[in-house]
Amino acid sequence: MKKYVNGEYLEITSEEISAMEQMIPLKSRAELISDSKAALAVYLAAHPLTWVDGKTYNVTEDKQALLMGNIAAYQIEVQSNPAAVVTWNASGEECTVWDIGQLCALAVAIKNYVKPLVAAQQAYEVAVMSAATDADANAVQLAYGEGS
Repeated sequence: MKKYVNGEYLEITSEEISAMEQMIPLKSRAELISDSKAALAVYLAAHPLTWVDGKTYNVTEDKQALLMGNIAAYQIEVQSNPAAVVTWNASGEECTVWDIGQLCALAVAIKNYVKPLVAAQQAYEVAVMSAATDADANAVQLAYGEGS
């Protein structure tokens, strides 16, 4: 690496590189973990699941909670109202009536899709927390896939 001084390019010494690196503010471990959770949320929002019907389904934490709540509410309602129906929607579409077995299969597919991504974020947290120094913690990399 070189620097430009008085019209000349000079080699930058390892001591100068070290001094420059020390001027870069390090994030706290809590900030790194918070950022990794936010990155997971952004990744999930940008990477819906394409299911067996060829449609895409949002897999954000909010949508997962809504789906599970919808299934649970249907299972409660059907006890007193056998004619109850359950509905759900693909991304950008209106809700339609679903077979409960198919909707449960979608919920499981979403769980299986999201689980390794959550595991990667959790492994990142462990690596950040077990890093010997703050600089080592800041050097830990987290990636969910291409372009993440």
